[in-house]
Amino acid sequence: MQPGNLRLVMTVFSAFIIIYFGLFITSGEARDREFTSVVRTMPLEEILKSKQTCEECHARVTPGVFQDHQRGVHAKEKVTCTDCHGSNHAGFPPATAKRACEKCHPQEVEEFMKSKHAQSWANSWENARYQMQSPDMRDLGCNGCHNISYGWQDARCDYCHGKHKFSAAEARQPAVCATCHMGPDHPQIEAYEDSPHGKAFAREGKGYEDGGKAPTCVTCHQPKGTHDVSTNISIGGVSLGAVLAGDKDLLDQQGKPYLKAGIMEPEKFRAKRAQMEAICLNCHPAALVKEDFARADRLKKETELKVIQAKKIIEGLNRDGLIFPNPEQ
Repeated sequence: MQPGNLRLVMTVFSAFIIIYFGLFITSGEARDREFTSVVRTMPLEEILKSKQTCEECHARVTPGVFQDHQRGVHAKEKVTCTDCHGSNHAGFPPATAKRACEKCHPQEVEEFMKSKHAQSWANSWENARYQMQSPDMRDLGCNGCHNISYGWQDARCDYCHGKHKFSAAEARQPAVCATCHMGPDHPQIEAYEDSPHGKAFAREGKGYEDGGKAPTCVTCHQPKGTHDVSTNISIGGVSLGAVLAGDKDLLDQQGKPYLKAGIMEPEKFRAKRAQMEAICLNCHPAALVKEDFARADRLKKETELKVIQAKKIIEGLNRDGLIFPNPEQ
């Protein structure tokens, strides 16, 4: 190719690139201006007078929310925005379990309200460290997880299911549970990931409920799809679980637990333990299952006895006025 022709081709090609990207950027800026104008300049009065449906408006204003809804089971079942949120745009309450989900999922909400998840808000207010925090510290810290119970008599299903898609398959992933069940004060996900179960899940990328071999959180704690995550938990964890009735080592002279714990009758304990063992027996021999649980029970009690010993020392120092500030003040 002659040098003159080459320069001509390069000039035309460069002009094409400049025009193409110029149009692309201009159209993008136009879309951004349109999007911004809708978000920033559309007052509530105009929204209330609009003839558009929620879906028509939010397809432009919040396309991510709209697309999640369209991909989810709710859209396939013809569930609209107003079915969950109501039609009063001036006073939009959160679509909580009691306000929205219970209308179609009464059994799931009933199961949730019996679970330890439903107690998480109350548990926050019983914690002295939480009470000492500022509102901002609470909102950016503990409330991010403990608000799953949304006050005393409600719940937030979207903490696990993820709004607005509400995918059951996504809610079954251990990573969803890891959002809250992690860190030094409740390291459940760390324990799972380091276990043979967690290693098997990491290799396959799918759990037992989705065709894999590895049990996940829901395999043991939400069998058959129950939303009561406490279904198979018997005496629970150290200092926060239950104490067996009649265990004099862990009960004071009045028959109350030394630590913050409930009291469980032996019959109920055996029933709950049998439920959990039944799941383990799907893959493991009975002798191994029983010995592992017995070892865990012994370790829990051994640890609680040490915590009780330390608690008594602190209480004695407090009675002698040797702790400042006084925790009772």
